[in-house]
Amino acid sequence: MAYITLINYNGKREVLGILKDVTQRRMREEEFENIFRSSPDGIMHLDIDGKVKSINDKALSIFELNSEGIVGENILDFEYLLKDQNVSVYDIYEKVVEGKKIKPFEFQLQLSRGIRYIEMTASLLTVNNEKLGILLVIRDVTREKEIELERVKYTENLEELVNERTRQIVDAEKMAAVGKMSSMIAHDLKGPLQVINNSLHLLKRYPQNSQTYIEYISDSVQRCNEMLSELSTSVKQSPLNKEKISIADIINDSVKQLDLIEKIEYEMNINMNPSMYLDKSKLRRVFDNLLKNAVEAMPEGGKIKINTNKKGNDISIEIIDTGVGIPEEKIDKLFKPFNTTKSKGMGLGLVFCKNTIESHGGEIAILSERNKGTKIMITMPLENKLDDENYVSESLKINDTLTG
Repeated sequence: MAYITLINYNGKREVLGILKDVTQRRMREEEFENIFRSSPDGIMHLDIDGKVKSINDKALSIFELNSEGIVGENILDFEYLLKDQNVSVYDIYEKVVEGKKIKPFEFQLQLSRGIRYIEMTASLLTVNNEKLGILLVIRDVTREKEIELERVKYTENLEELVNERTRQIVDAEKMAAVGKMSSMIAHDLKGPLQVINNSLHLLKRYPQNSQTYIEYISDSVQRCNEMLSELSTSVKQSPLNKEKISIADIINDSVKQLDLIEKIEYEMNINMNPSMYLDKSKLRRVFDNLLKNAVEAMPEGGKIKINTNKKGNDISIEIIDTGVGIPEEKIDKLFKPFNTTKSKGMGLGLVFCKNTIESHGGEIAILSERNKGTKIMITMPLENKLDDENYVSESLKINDTLTG
């Protein structure tokens, strides 16, 4: 209730009393007081100069203080507690007073129960643009920090275990591959070595036929060299030796072998033939391998089509045969070492092809249908092409159909 003294017209003094119902305000104040006292977070109320006006029990518990030891003290006097930490009480206080928004910040305190991690938020209290004070909300996040540190440690240990297990698996796979490779080498070398042994035996008995037996021995030695060369070049990839060359010229060199094979027709459609930086020798082996596979898939004869086209920023090369095709369940395994659909061979040719194409930044894939044929699809980036991308080699005319 407020009292106002008035003077009436008769010169007499009178007192007018004005009553105001503050029940709602008191209820709000009590409600705020209850929240302040029972909040699960620590709350500290500072005046605009930084002095502590009030602090709830949770904040006292976090800081291991009593109200007599903190109320009336200036928060700026506790700067020393945050020494050597990336937090400055002065900086935070100045920013809050200036009305700047402050992100939650963390610091450590050495208390009787050990090091505690504290998270605090600070905000400016205003009414009608008048700065009334600062509100601090305090949380002890030590347990959360401990859980996070345990998680990081567990993750690091788990990664180490995974890496160790991966190394063990890789080592086991290597040993299995070595065992399989040794078995296949022994199996494949057994044939030509037996021919050499038999030829030497017959050469002693029938020296008059020496030329025939020497040719047998020479052929078998050549076969052994080919198998060992295939193994060496497929397992160990040497660096690329790039030069500017037309992709169609490389294909043309490989295609020449088809001229010597009966019952095999081939058609070349060179619609894209840029000069690029390529390893001529390795790509020649790639196309030799792929064409050899196509021929072997057509024992009764057939047709091979070779197409080159532009596909986005890549050159697309297709080799299509009309052979027996490849079982669907075997296609995914063809680019893995020692997997083959042939009765002879070590299953390393397509591994070499894949490694070589990928080392040029490209991709290789296979589509096949039983008794209808196989399509090999190669793409390589054109980013290193020359300006004369429409150049077509004189030895290869667009859409020429050649029969071997």
